Amino acid sequence: MFPEDSPLLAALASYGSDERLYTSTVTFRFMPAGSEIDDGDPNTPNEVSVGWSEPNMQYVRGTFDYISSVVDLTFAETTSSDATISFYEVAEFSDDTAGYVTFISEGISIAVIGSQFTGPVAFDNDYTTIIHEIGHAIGLSHPHDGPAVLPGLPVRMTRVI
Repeated sequence: MFPEDSPLLAALASYGSDERLYTSTVTFRFMPAGSEIDDGDPNTPNEVSVGWSEPNMQYVRGTFDYISSVVDLTFAETTSSDATISFYEVAEFSDDTAGYVTFISEGISIAVIGSQFTGPVAFDNDYTTIIHEIGHAIGLSHPHDGPAVLPGLPVRMTRVI
């Protein structure tokens, strides 16, 4: 459908081999309150999860249901420590961060989202941050970041879309 050298395909690619999915079945888990978040950086203190509410977990599940309806991915919730994606909710970040995803090993990520960006009042009930971080967790980069720039973006932008 697209030529192999298409800038559209390049802009959708992840930037590193660790940030790719190597399976069509993605497992995920919600970390309970009190779970320590080890992002692999020994220079930063580990944060602690405050746990997920049932409505927010339902929203993540629904997002995965939608994604699997349009792409060839299957999502399965698990409690196993080897889940493809582990979701953590933190009370808040000390800066203006809404959330982030870190790949801790090949194809395995943690998604950390601030409480102020997970609930139904976040961005007028559209859960933008959760959807955005799920995109990263399944291997999508920003269209203005990495090895390619999405056509139509004038420069490598610093704003998150």
